[in-house]
Amino acid sequence: MDANVINWVYSVGASAAGAVLLIGVAGYLGRAQLSHWLNKDLEAVKAAHQSDLEKAKARFISELEKDKAASQRELEAYKVSLIASAEKIRAVQDLQKTMAIKVAEKKIDAIGGLQMTMFELQPSSTFQGMLNHVLQSHGNGLEALQRPLFEVAQKYRKAVVPAVPFLSRDDARTFVAHLTHLHDFLNKLQELDRNEIPAFQLAWWTRAVELEKKCEDVIDEFHRKTMAM
Repeated sequence: MDANVINWVYSVGASAAGAVLLIGVAGYLGRAQLSHWLNKDLEAVKAAHQSDLEKAKARFISELEKDKAASQRELEAYKVSLIASAEKIRAVQDLQKTMAIKVAEKKIDAIGGLQMTMFELQPSSTFQGMLNHVLQSHGNGLEALQRPLFEVAQKYRKAVVPAVPFLSRDDARTFVAHLTHLHDFLNKLQELDRNEIPAFQLAWWTRAVELEKKCEDVIDEFHRKTMAM
C-alpha cells in the first residue's frame, strides 16, 4: 500500500477518533450540565414547595387558632346564656314559690278568720236567740232588734267576702246562700206582723241550721286537706 494512502488513513482515523472523543466529551459535558440544571431546578422547586408548604401550614394554624378562638367565644357565650337562663328559671321559681306561700298564707288567714267569726257570732243561733228574747217580752223592742242583728250579719259578711276567692264555686255559693238567708230574716222581720213571726221563724231556723252546717263542713274539709299536705 502506498505510504500516502496509509498516512491518509491514519489521518482520517485520527480525525474520526478525535471526533468521537470530542463527541464523547461534549456528550459528557452536556449530561453534566443538564444534570446540574436539573438539580438546580429541582432544588428551586423543592424550596418553592417547602415555602408554599410552610405558608400553607402557617395559614392553617392561623385559621385553626381563629376557629378555636371563635369556638371558645361561642362556648363562653353559650355558657353565659345557660347560666342566665338557669338564673331566670330559678328567679321565676322563687317568685312562684313566694307567691304560692303568700297565697297560702292569705288563704289560711281568710278561712281561719271566717271560722273564728262563725264560732264567735254563731249567726243563726244569735238571730234565733235575739228574736226569742223579744218574743218572750211580748214583742217589746222588736224594732230595736234590727240594729244588733244587722251588725252580726255585717260582721259575718266581712268574714265571708275575703274567703270567697279561695273557695270552690259550690262552697262559695253555700256561704253566700247562708249570708243571704240572714239578710232575708232582717227583711222579713220588718214586713211580718208579730203573730206571723213564729211560723216564719220555724221555717227560717230549719234552713239556717242546714246552711250553717254545710258552711262548717266546708271549713272542716279545708283544714283536713291542709293538714294532709
